[in-house]
Amino acid sequence: MRVIFYIIISIIGISLSIIILMPSLFDINNYKDRIESLVFTKTNNILKIDGDISISISSGLKLSVQDVSFTSPDGENLFKSEELLIAPLFFPLLKGELLFNSIKIVNPTIYITKRNNKKNNWETAFNINKEDKIKKDFNKDLENKKSQKKLNPLNINSLNVVDAIILSNIENKKSKFDNINFRLNYKNNNQYLIHGDIFYKKEKIKFSYDLKYLEKNININGYIKGKDLEVNNNTTVDMNTFNGQSTIYVKINKLDSFFENNYLRDQSLKLDAILKFTNKSIKIDNARVTNKKNLINLEGDLTKKGKKNIINFNVTTEILDADDLLLFNTKTKKLNEVQDENNKNKNLSKNKQNHLLDVIFKKLNLYEINVNFFAKEIIYKKNKIKKVKAKVSKKNNLDITVSLNSKFFKKLTIMSKIDKEKFSTFVMYVDNLDIQTVNDYMGYNKLSGLFNLSIEGNTNIKNKSKMLNQLNGKLKLKTKNMQINDLNLKELKSNITSIENINNLLELNKKFFKGNTAVKNQEIFIEIKNGNLKLPKTDIILDDDIITVIGFYELVSRNINASLKYNNEKNKLLSLFNVSLKGNIKEIETSLDYDKEKVDQLIGDMVEKKMKKIIKDKLDSKFNNIIENLLD
Repeated sequence: MRVIFYIIISIIGISLSIIILMPSLFDINNYKDRIESLVFTKTNNILKIDGDISISISSGLKLSVQDVSFTSPDGENLFKSEELLIAPLFFPLLKGELLFNSIKIVNPTIYITKRNNKKNNWETAFNINKEDKIKKDFNKDLENKKSQKKLNPLNINSLNVVDAIILSNIENKKSKFDNINFRLNYKNNNQYLIHGDIFYKKEKIKFSYDLKYLEKNININGYIKGKDLEVNNNTTVDMNTFNGQSTIYVKINKLDSFFENNYLRDQSLKLDAILKFTNKSIKIDNARVTNKKNLINLEGDLTKKGKKNIINFNVTTEILDADDLLLFNTKTKKLNEVQDENNKNKNLSKNKQNHLLDVIFKKLNLYEINVNFFAKEIIYKKNKIKKVKAKVSKKNNLDITVSLNSKFFKKLTIMSKIDKEKFSTFVMYVDNLDIQTVNDYMGYNKLSGLFNLSIEGNTNIKNKSKMLNQLNGKLKLKTKNMQINDLNLKELKSNITSIENINNLLELNKKFFKGNTAVKNQEIFIEIKNGNLKLPKTDIILDDDIITVIGFYELVSRNINASLKYNNEKNKLLSLFNVSLKGNIKEIETSLDYDKEKVDQLIGDMVEKKMKKIIKDKLDSKFNNIIENLLD
């Protein structure tokens, strides 16, 4: 809206300069340089007239100025126009009063440019000093005209812009809006009507605003309406301070139509809020965003302190159904459309880096941000996440704290610090993770029970692949009533200790897969290195037996390789058997391995020892019988 204000002021200023320097009706072209000089004096911007200036009086006094361009002192284009038509009211002109019946701009091109975090070209062209001058001139005009019955502060009855084009380049994102038409009409005392239309993605969007001068205030009230968009706002601005208040209502019928990639399902979004603003701050009160059954409440402020912009926001909601709000569009697309989109996405990925952290640290480098979020319940993929608290703050680094609970765990807490290089250090705690619930959701089945988990680590979060592959840290598990399914170590131990011959080995694999193994409540420490969870040689207690475990788990491939071995010095045979767990976590292959040579030798020794004992017992028995017979 401020850009429109600057455009109107510029056009009126140019028109005033042309009329002021019109010494006669015949030699106006000789005064182009003086007109351009006067415009520069009034606006500090550069007007260039490359065409002729002609005058017509057949149906009232009219001036036509051809090929007009308007630029800032640093060379930034503001607008160009094929023709500027000026129609001053003749009789007021004779009295020395400048009042325009109409000003018409034909086929103008309006430029809006913003680089990095600087002001746009219009704000730069009309800097603070010029804004102060505009306010003083406005207030002076009001004082001079308070006694008049009718007041026309802009001295214009009609301003008409026909077939305009807007070329915007906002931080290297270029857009083009064409077929723009708008008109400013003087209605009555201190009141104007601004209305027109603009085309966006081949859709015609209309706008209409009432502009009222109320002593030293301006009130702007109106709407923007299109097929899928509606904006209503009522704004009052104090021209002395540029402080004001605005009530805003926005309705979007098809949210996905406003995104190039069409990844959102057709849905509506509504926003209403009260904004209070000064030249250094914006405060948002009672803001509400609604989407289907979602209701999000917002309040906060943006304050400028020196070169820094400080943003504070609180966002709360009772229930947030992310399935309704964020689901991807499932519409079937034609093959050529998919190919076109893929090619476009490839080109975009080559030419641009739109990583969220780049946006936060580079484009928002002059911002300090503090956002608090709370939701009693979030629904995501039909799962309910409750008591969600999040705090995001950005100063030199990005600090994130999140806590929540769900059916998968009693509570999850994450605290992370992320720097500009996308390196993250973090701490994560999980209380009472329910393994069976995770199994049902993920399709795993090897474990059940509960455990607490804590991780202190670091990683690169440039993308998912790097985040997993460069994950390092330490993990601590505290087991609670856990068990290993489809692995019966108690039965295995019983069968091994009762082996009588080599043939008994063949029966072991048939029995130890049936049943489960209890994991005693204990703490287990795991090292995380480059995306691999490494369990060093560790003694854990399974079914009251000490088992030596060693292994690793690859996060990217989800493959596991682990071995379990009895640590029993009293039974050498048990320690020769090894249980191996290998493969993808969804389809783990369990096998029983042993050192055949050593086991065969040990069993042979056991059999030999047993046979010797039997023979000895039999010999002892016979010897006793002989002695007894002799004594008889």
